[in-house]
Amino acid sequence: MIPFLHGPDSAARHRAAGVPVQSVNLAGFARDVDSPDDLRWLLTQRIACATLAWLKASGIVERVKNASAAGDCR
Repeated sequence: MIPFLHGPDSAARHRAAGVPVQSVNLAGFARDVDSPDDLRWLLTQRIACATLAWLKASGIVERVKNASAAGDCR
């Protein structure tokens, strides 16, 4: 119904397209990973989740740490 996009207030884009929106607060889904800052936040959490496990297994965690240390990751 709408293009696949990241970013804040994606529910508003759904509403504008006429798609019904329902918000549900679930601890396991409380935060999107849309930006490098979100990713860095996730890496500081002491939780077990599939997203974090995949990020570690894929090597992305190491790339983010290396980029942050080099000042390349904004």
